[in-house]
Amino acid sequence: MFPGRFRFYLIEMQVRRNEADYGSESIGKKKAAELLKRSTEIVSEIGKEIIKS
Repeated sequence: MFPGRFRFYLIEMQVRRNEADYGSESIGKKKAAELLKRSTEIVSEIGKEIIKS
């Protein structure tokens, strides 16, 4: 139903969130922008599927 790359996006985003929430280092603006772009892509695809059904 969804592209396989989303699985890897979600795993990486969870790891980064855990690092940001519980670690001592921030992820940086560049990485945050990349993750936000991926999140937007995922939400967009989910929206398309909802509209189809």
